[in-house]
Parts: sequence; C-alpha cells; structure tokens
Amino acid sequence: MLVVEDDRATSDLIRDVVEEAGLRFVPANEGHLAISIAVEERPQVITLDLGLPDTDGHAVLHRLLSDDRTREIPIVVVTGYRRYLPADDYDRLAAVVDKPFDVVELARVLHALAYAEGPIGASR
Repeated sequence: MLVVEDDRATSDLIRDVVEEAGLRFVPANEGHLAISIAVEERPQVITLDLGLPDTDGHAVLHRLLSDDRTREIPIVVVTGYRRYLPADDYDRLAAVVDKPFDVVELARVLHALAYAEGPIGASR
C-alpha cells in the first residue's frame, strides 16, 4: 500500500494500520516520488494527502487518475482539506477520510479495498 503523506506522525499512524492488516507499507513524502512509485510498483491501494510540500496533491491525484498504468488503483484521499476537493473528483475516488481520522474507520476502509470486500461505504 502506497502511503503519500508528508507528516511523519500521520505516516507512522497509517503505517501501523497498514501493517496490522498484513499489508506492505510503502511511504512517499512527496508527490513526484509517489507518482514514480505508483507507476513502478502498482500498489493495491494508495492513500493520498492533498497537502504535500513539493506538489499540489490535486495534481498528483489527477496524474494518477489519468495514467493508464495507475488509473485503476483505488485512491483514498486522507486530508484536512476536504472542502477544497472538487465535487467531480469524489466519483473517481475509492474514499475520502478526514483528518484527524478515526484509526478504526481508516483500517476498515483500507482493509476492504485491499481485500476487495465490495462496497465500503466510506464517507464521501
């Protein structure tokens, strides 16, 4: 699971959730790095923070969604900036999880996506 998050504490918390689910944690703290990793490794799921230091998270999102190699990877936006997410992006995402997030809810969403349990009912 590719986790795109620049805040170390948040990344560590998501790592714990990912590893508890028995999944491989692949961190990226910058947008350009995330895109490269996504293209090379094609992770099961990507979590994406929109507030990245090097690149606008929306640009990263649109790049992932427009690339044939990554467009089918489920993306979970984990952000404190939901209000800045354009309405048409919601339909293209697997889920949106607000920061601060509930660890149990995030674990449920990520587990459902990684193990393809069908609709997850995550907040959008």
